[in-house]
Amino acid sequence: MTKEASAKTTLEVTILYDEMVQWLCRQYLKVQKHMTTCSMTRNALRKHCEKELEFLENVAFYVIKDSRVIIDSNVFDEVEKAMGWFINDYPQVLNIGILKSFNDKRIGSHVDVKKPHYVVHLSFQEFFAAGYIVTGLRSDRSEDSINFIKANKYDQRFRLLLNFVSGLLTLYNEKQPIQYFWDAILNEPLDLFGLRYFDLIISCLEETRGSSSIPRRQELVDYIVMWIKIGVNMEDNKVVTYLQQALQESCIIANEISIQETLI
Repeated sequence: MTKEASAKTTLEVTILYDEMVQWLCRQYLKVQKHMTTCSMTRNALRKHCEKELEFLENVAFYVIKDSRVIIDSNVFDEVEKAMGWFINDYPQVLNIGILKSFNDKRIGSHVDVKKPHYVVHLSFQEFFAAGYIVTGLRSDRSEDSINFIKANKYDQRFRLLLNFVSGLLTLYNEKQPIQYFWDAILNEPLDLFGLRYFDLIISCLEETRGSSSIPRRQELVDYIVMWIKIGVNMEDNKVVTYLQQALQESCIIANEISIQETLI
């Protein structure tokens, strides 16, 4: 990586959303549980909000895999079965600030799971769904997460979600879950033409912040270089435009020395 790139401070999408969730957790603990959170670390915040975050991750994954937006009582029923505990046993679980009911009123201290709800923004839904997948990769249900990644890695609807997964795994920095993720990304099924694979690799690598713990990282950078060389020699302007757009959305990867040398 160039000196300019290594010195530049970047705020990846995953880090941005993770910090927003930390802020929401602090506000939630302060208002709902009257706790002082100034000195709490990320791990401490997540520990104190363990049930709430587990709930949000399960809800988000359940609705996103079924292409839903509305969260109705059936969703809550299924989530309770998956978690093994009842929402009514944790009456403040809906008050962390991510879910809203359609009557546009505060939920209050009680839990009204009969009303339809929605996530305040779909990007938060994808972030928490990514958290569900990461939790799976770090647990004994890793196979379910791996199968989901394999089945959906070329589906544009899940691109941001997979970027979040890549970024969150980098935050935890645990070797085996990272290996699971990148094996699922790099192995079959493969994109026969290659451009969607190119885009997927760049966007997921970008969220790793240049981490050296990524399996076959140099091989991936070499693959990007190969596609740049192919694109430059192609007469199809659409391919060149596609490659340019993918690189323009990147900061860290685009500043790799080998990629810069190829572009010169």
